[in-house]
Amino acid sequence: MKLPDLFGNTAAVRVLEVLASKPGLPWTRALLAHSCDMDPRTLQRVFARLRTLGVLRFDSDFGVVSLDLENPLVVAFLRFHDAVAAYEAAKRAADG
Repeated sequence: MKLPDLFGNTAAVRVLEVLASKPGLPWTRALLAHSCDMDPRTLQRVFARLRTLGVLRFDSDFGVVSLDLENPLVVAFLRFHDAVAAYEAAKRAADG
């Protein structure tokens, strides 16, 4: 189960799902847009919304973005993301 299954397939949810899949990895905007299957202009609008929460880190020197792993919201979000993955793995193991 992925976040879009729980919260809907919105642009922000897709971005957070991709970033949470590899939380320490810095992403170029082009690669992130491609991985989220969205137009880069849509990605910019999502960045604006997520920037207000302070959950993203932007490195303008290298042109990359990543989750701000020091933000308490990101820490809680990643715990939740891991809990959903663990729940799904346990459910699959019990079913199969």
